[in-house]
Amino acid sequence: MKNERSTLVVFPAFNDYNIEVVVAKDVKLARQKRDKTYGEYTGDFSALHSSDGLGQACIVLPENSPQKLVDATHECFHAVIALLEWSGVEDEETAAYHMGYLTNKVYDFVRSRSKRTRT
Repeated sequence: MKNERSTLVVFPAFNDYNIEVVVAKDVKLARQKRDKTYGEYTGDFSALHSSDGLGQACIVLPENSPQKLVDATHECFHAVIALLEWSGVEDEETAAYHMGYLTNKVYDFVRSRSKRTRT
């Protein structure tokens, strides 16, 4: 039985900034697997976004959440803020466009039963 699946959302206009989207049975274990990249995080969370500050990030979401859309949108917001801070962009329209783009990609992936990448 596999514990997670993931996909990568890449932003070519932002020097290929990438966000790994992970849907996991155990979100804490999935985040721990990524401690080398993003540093240790021991806080209490049911979903989260982490960024390395160097052009990559991850969003970890629970597999069976009753509020999938809420979780996904919340973490996408954090991811877009990190992307814009990293790139130095302060334009509200750019933020809104990328928020919609990322949320759509994440939500489509969360809803899918695809076996794209499993670990």
